[in-house]
Amino acid sequence: MSKVKLTIGMFLVTALSLSAATVVKLRHDYYGVCSQLDGLPGFLQRNGFLMTGTCTTQIGGSLCNKGAACTINGNPGKCANIGGIGGSIVCSCVANATSFR
Repeated sequence: MSKVKLTIGMFLVTALSLSAATVVKLRHDYYGVCSQLDGLPGFLQRNGFLMTGTCTTQIGGSLCNKGAACTINGNPGKCANIGGIGGSIVCSCVANATSFR
C-alpha cells in the first residue's frame, strides 16, 4: 500500500511542477502582449496571469503600430510585432532598457 501512495505522491509532485513551469514560461514568452491570445495563453491572459501592454492592435488582427509608445505595468516601452509560440505574430509592448548609472 505504501508503494502505491509513494507513486501517486510522486506523480502529483511532478504534475504540479510541470504545470507551474509551463505557466512561468508562458508569462515570460508573452510578457507585455497586447494581442488577444488563443488556447492556454489566452486563458491565462483573460484571467490576469499575463502582464498586458497598452498597444492598440489593428481591428480584427494581431499586428500593432510598430514603435508607438506604450506601458507595461506602469513602465514605458515601445510597441513591436514579435513572434509568438507556433510562429504566429503578436503585438507586444517591449519595455525600454534601463541604464544603471
